[in-house]
Amino acid sequence: MIKGGIPSELGNLKNLVKLSLSTNRFTGEIPPEIGKLVNLNLIDLRNNQLSGKVPNQIGQLKSLEILDFSSNQLSGAIPDDLGNCFKLQSLKMSNNSLNGSIPSTLGHFLSLQSMLDLSQNNLSGPIPSELGMLEMLMYVNLSHNQFSGAIPGSIASMQSLSVFDVSYNVLEGPIPRPLHNASAKWFVHNKGLCGELAGLSHCYLPPYHRKTRLKLIVEVSAPVFLAIISIVATVFLLSVCRKKLSQENNNVVKKK
Repeated sequence: MIKGGIPSELGNLKNLVKLSLSTNRFTGEIPPEIGKLVNLNLIDLRNNQLSGKVPNQIGQLKSLEILDFSSNQLSGAIPDDLGNCFKLQSLKMSNNSLNGSIPSTLGHFLSLQSMLDLSQNNLSGPIPSELGMLEMLMYVNLSHNQFSGAIPGSIASMQSLSVFDVSYNVLEGPIPRPLHNASAKWFVHNKGLCGELAGLSHCYLPPYHRKTRLKLIVEVSAPVFLAIISIVATVFLLSVCRKKLSQENNNVVKKK
């Protein structure tokens, strides 16, 4: 196994097509000079001890097809510039300490078809609707993060999807209809996902609609209730008045 940092001089290898340094003991940051290797179509740095942020310069690699940074100690956000890698077919950044949200530029990966694996990080925020633009993508793993909100309906556009694992997040709401035949284990341990899958709760009216319905019931029933009270009170008063009038008439008759 090779130890130490990845030298910045690596950026001088302008004709390099594949960079595979996986399963070693590389430490330190990924040098930004990696962005000079414009002919790269594969970067595999998985299973090392690399730390720091993913360099923005990765977005300069327009020929990149496979990118694997999984099982390191990378932190910070996924750079927006990564969306410039239009030819990317497989992206793996699982088992790191990445945070922030998934950039909307993810939708630029129209060639992404093999894999998108961002599992076991500290990513948060909503799952971007732009994910639905990746119609050829077959495998998505966003599990073990802090994603919140609902699963976007745009997922219905992903015709090639065979795995969509979003377990162990804080997602809620109904599972989109195209995923009704999926495995329930892809959705377990969330805040409140519901659907027709075995092991998940059935979807009922969301809190907003429940409140709206309750408000409507109150708005409709309140006037009816008041009207009934008014009628009852009126009948009661009329009854009392009639009884009193009857007694007065009886008293007048007796005096005569």
